[in-house]
Amino acid sequence: MRKITGALSLVITVLASSRALPDNLEALALWKGVVSHVAETQVPWQELHDYGDHVIAVSYLRDNSPAEFHPSQTEILVVQAGEGTLVLGGIVPGSEDGKHDEKRDSFHNNLREMHLTRGDIVHIPPNLRHQLLIARGDYLIYLTIRMNSPSNPTPRP
Repeated sequence: MRKITGALSLVITVLASSRALPDNLEALALWKGVVSHVAETQVPWQELHDYGDHVIAVSYLRDNSPAEFHPSQTEILVVQAGEGTLVLGGIVPGSEDGKHDEKRDSFHNNLREMHLTRGDIVHIPPNLRHQLLIARGDYLIYLTIRMNSPSNPTPRP
């Protein structure tokens, strides 16, 4: 439990030190015990807050998530408990039109699979199809930070 609380504290500290937040305590948020609550209630998606330019949520999965991509948003996943497989597909043709914030579909010809366990952090750029697969009897609890992205983000070395 200390590791989970530490991971959430780290995320909140990073967000609080971001230039995007004003210099006041009203922007600070702490959600105590939320991961334990999600584990007990098995809530598939609990939005903690929508800040306009980013959303913070916690999810509990016992089954596969739908395949999806976000044309204008970057998604960061922080695995809190359990395990699963992140399946990554290709860039979605024509998705740059910005008409949809999120699209869901099924996809094949996967480019990559990543096994996720507690403590893993994943950065998913816009337009990258992704799906979480959960093996029978397993579960996955993860924190999501989904934020608006610039049109042509350039990764830094």
